[in-house]
Amino acid sequence: MASAASQRQGGLYLPDSGLKELEFLFRAVIFQLSEPILIVDDDRKCRDASFGASKLLGLSRDKIAGRKIDDMVDPSFRPQIEQLWRTFLQQGEQRGTLRLVGSDGNVRELEYTAYGKVLPMRHALALHDKSRKRPGAAGAGNHTVCAQDFAFYLFDADGRVVTWYSGAERIYGYRNKEIAGQSISCLYPGEDTPGVKLQEELKRTAAQGHFGIERWHMKKDGSRFWANALTTAVRGEYGELRGFARVVRDFSERHSAEEELRRSGAPLRERAEESAIAGVASGELDH
Repeated sequence: MASAASQRQGGLYLPDSGLKELEFLFRAVIFQLSEPILIVDDDRKCRDASFGASKLLGLSRDKIAGRKIDDMVDPSFRPQIEQLWRTFLQQGEQRGTLRLVGSDGNVRELEYTAYGKVLPMRHALALHDKSRKRPGAAGAGNHTVCAQDFAFYLFDADGRVVTWYSGAERIYGYRNKEIAGQSISCLYPGEDTPGVKLQEELKRTAAQGHFGIERWHMKKDGSRFWANALTTAVRGEYGELRGFARVVRDFSERHSAEEELRRSGAPLRERAEESAIAGVASGELDH
């Protein structure tokens, strides 16, 4: 257990240093996703893109980064962007259709789901080409992440919530003021001995620097969801443990599909998030 002084220091340190870890996690999570996802800032400028987005748009991630959404849409659609974006920033979530111009000059009509402020001034824009079948539509064996929101949060060395971002509010149902200072054990179903499970996860994360796991988490209303969680340790200037940064996604639908596959004896493919965890472990994705 950390001392009261170290808790205060960790709480002050985490929002700044921890945010860097969360941005790193965001990149790591979407890096190899087959679903087209863009990380966009408040000014509609792309900050990064998934492998799927690069493939769909026919552009490398480097060429996508720095471009505004406005410059990627059909000129006839540009007058609508400003109002759509203003509404999105106010509401925090939006679904609709965009007419994007690919590298070949052809216009594609794409469905999109936008999730606001998954991190400060960072939004997730998931795209889908309406002319193509969704990955996984033909069967559970091809099931991939589809328009997933991202729950990012920071907690101290004792597991108490320090910073809770908008995606976490949407997924878990807790407002920041409700959960700040609370132990994240409240996110673990009671029958799973949450205190013990939490301590095991924190010990492994502190020892390894990162830890990825899938298990049941619990929402504010008491309902459960299958959580895919990736956690990294946040350390101070001299290597002292300050706390943890975590990203969680709701994979309940995919979990159900995989359970059906297991019962049928069908093989399971490696998943993109497993590659993301490996990338964190190997240092493939630098901060």
